[in-house]
Amino acid sequence: MPPVRSRFWFEVGLGALSLVLLILTLVWKDWIEVVFDVDPDAGNGSFEAVLTIATVATFVASTAAACWDYRRSREAPIRPSSGRF
Repeated sequence: MPPVRSRFWFEVGLGALSLVLLILTLVWKDWIEVVFDVDPDAGNGSFEAVLTIATVATFVASTAAACWDYRRSREAPIRPSSGRF
């Protein structure tokens, strides 16, 4: 595996977190009310719809950025070591 920048790992982590939130929201619609003990949309489900759209957008954007960073690291020329730190 070619060396990648730390931004790549941030993007992978953000994509994974958004995927987990997406799956959690799709499987258990009331998790926000139960975990945080609040009801931001008064039970009509609009907050969950917005959260689902936001997590899908975040997942797609972070995955695309991570793929772009990975491809960029593979195409980068290997520089010879100069002997300095």
